[in-house]
Amino acid sequence: MTVQQLLQNDVLPLQMEDAIHFALGLMDELKVRELPVNSGDIFRGLLREDRLEQIADESLSLQAAQLNPEPLFIGQDRSLHHALRIMHSGELSLLPVLDENGLYCGYLSAEHLFHELGGLLSADVSGGVLVLEMAAEDYQLSEIAQLMETNDLKILNVTVRPVEMSTRIEVMLKTQSRDLSRALQTLARYEYKVQLAEFEDVHDLQLNERYELLMKMLEI
Repeated sequence: MTVQQLLQNDVLPLQMEDAIHFALGLMDELKVRELPVNSGDIFRGLLREDRLEQIADESLSLQAAQLNPEPLFIGQDRSLHHALRIMHSGELSLLPVLDENGLYCGYLSAEHLFHELGGLLSADVSGGVLVLEMAAEDYQLSEIAQLMETNDLKILNVTVRPVEMSTRIEVMLKTQSRDLSRALQTLARYEYKVQLAEFEDVHDLQLNERYELLMKMLEI
């Protein structure tokens, strides 16, 4: 999946001539902590809310306050993984997207990416979840997949993350079946360490969401 497939373009960049109070008001209205900035059609970078709040005179323009936007952006032909890496490392709620000519053409929002990731991780599909822990050098997806297939389990998604302060990793498997009993026995025979085994039922999740919504309504 590329950035262009998730592009949003309902937010126009700030201009360097805009006043600081205007920029802060727009951030508050859009519920974001950053906004892209242009000089005319030329992309200047990304400006953060906390930098604007440091200026005492909010009537000043961005240019008059000598605010230099950060060169944070991504090309529309880049991958979703690359975008996530930039947003995670920069702690961004919004990431500007540039076209092949280096011009601003839209943005990615953290909220939108969150919903897209749910689909990519098959979070909206009923099934089982297994979390395995192992040494990084012992990780062989082909072997794990074969063990799952011998128990008639189809892997829908695999995510791998390092265990903090160690050389070990956690491997999360999302399967199409909620019956994990046979797979757990097989994993035990092959001496895999299972950190978590649970089933997910989308219907149950929906009922829980409706219950929480009802409770909030009753509190009003």
